[in-house]
This record gives sequence, C-alpha cells and structure tokens, in this order.
Amino acid sequence: MDEKPPSNPTSISWNDLGRFSVGPDQRLYWDGAPVKTEQRLTLTFLQKLIAFVTAAVVILGGATQCVNTTIDVGCRLHWWKTGCVNQPTEAKR
Repeated sequence: MDEKPPSNPTSISWNDLGRFSVGPDQRLYWDGAPVKTEQRLTLTFLQKLIAFVTAAVVILGGATQCVNTTIDVGCRLHWWKTGCVNQPTEAKR
C-alpha cells in the first residue's frame, strides 16, 4: 500500500499536458489510464483512541454547558427556583 515516489522524477512539458484527459465519468486519465487522485487516511489504534476521547470530552463539555445555561436562564426568568445559586428575590417597593 505504501507506494514510494520514483527516485528520479521528471517535470511535465507542455506537450505532455495533451496526454491528460477527462472521461465521461469526470475522472482524470493519463494516456487512457485512470490517475489516482485520492488516498485513504489510515490511523493507528492510538490515534483512533485519542480522537474518540477528544470527541467524547467535547460532547460532554458542550452538554454540560447547555444544561448550566438552561438552569441559569430558567432562574433568571423565574421559571423555577430549585437549583438556583442565587435565589431570585422580589424587589422591595
């Protein structure tokens, strides 16, 4: 799977550009052969584990922030009093 580049690559001349073509399937061809234009990314187990843990922490952090904001807005709008850090008080007249 690991393809090494040629040891002595050459540049493409203006005449060589005519060897490129685009097929009816919108793929790029060189002398009639398809050109490999994509490469799959493969991660090691450790990289996958780090990505999973990072995503889980981000999701849990966002959910926690959402819950805290909802409680704070509910307290400020007097929708509820339970769980409010500063109990809303009535203004004295």
